[in-house]
Amino acid sequence: MGLRLSEALNLTIADIDSARHKVHVRCGKGDKDRFVILPERTLVMLRNYWASHRNPIFLFPRGKTDELRGSADGHCKMVGRGLPALQYLSRYLYRGVIAEKNILCGQNGHITFRYRDNKQQSQTRTLRANDLLKLVLQHVLPKGFRPVRDYGYLHGNAKQTLKRVQWALQVDPPKIKQRERPSWHCKHCAGAMHIVSTYRRRFYSG
Repeated sequence: MGLRLSEALNLTIADIDSARHKVHVRCGKGDKDRFVILPERTLVMLRNYWASHRNPIFLFPRGKTDELRGSADGHCKMVGRGLPALQYLSRYLYRGVIAEKNILCGQNGHITFRYRDNKQQSQTRTLRANDLLKLVLQHVLPKGFRPVRDYGYLHGNAKQTLKRVQWALQVDPPKIKQRERPSWHCKHCAGAMHIVSTYRRRFYSG
């Protein structure tokens, strides 16, 4: 859902709108409130986790302590320098923590999901809902930090800076072949249809 750790820990039961699949985030960035989309599978995970403690107020009551801020276990290895390091890091720059399609099922307070190990082999794992949420929240950045993909020369508006970095490092990036857009035809005259404009769907509270 794209929440910061502090935002997730402050969620209350009343902030979850299961009917409209929205979450009311209070006092977020800039002390502003906002609504975020709540996927159906995430809603199932939250319900299973809440069933494990049934706190009448907070969704993550134990998160008020240091339980969710404990040390994280990880697999560390040397990936090299230069191109091998870039190839390794590129897998994480534009990817979320876990795709919704990789959450296979949720039953009896346990979640089964698919992931890739350090050898890029597909694996499945089943965890308690609260344990899985702990792993997910480890990827929520603290206040004041920004994702790698939006920082410095990797920012979407820093293309010229990126070109200067590539020139300084004498890197010739490979040409990316643009995918052809699918063609649409009018069902009445069979003529080719073209995209004239696009708009972003907006969500309003209330």
